[in-house]
Amino acid sequence: MTKDIIISKLKEIENELDTSKVIVISGASLVLQGIIEKTNDIDLSCEKEFYNSISWPCKPGALKKEIKTNDCFDISDNLYYPNDIVIVDGYKCMNIKKCYEIKKKLNRKKDLKIIKLIEKYFKDKC
Repeated sequence: MTKDIIISKLKEIENELDTSKVIVISGASLVLQGIIEKTNDIDLSCEKEFYNSISWPCKPGALKKEIKTNDCFDISDNLYYPNDIVIVDGYKCMNIKKCYEIKKKLNRKKDLKIIKLIEKYFKDKC
């Protein structure tokens, strides 16, 4: 999904999910901030109380944590960092530094290319 598709999907779901209470994280956040061009899904995070109110089906997620899923969306309460955000087109997004920290911590093979892109972004920015 490209930035335009992610924004469109977020707008579509606003009737079902209060997007002001969620943070776009991981790959979708990096797409919205222009670090990568596309991602396969839209990962979200929120406070535990809001997470518990969501009636989507559950499945196992990263870090051995249950997540809820609906269409292209996965939401959890375990990567909720409200102080590490930027606003992109009206949506809260996990900032690049926090995305990088999490990608490094997970250290998954699929994230190695993204980690290098973020490192290049930091190097070019300095």
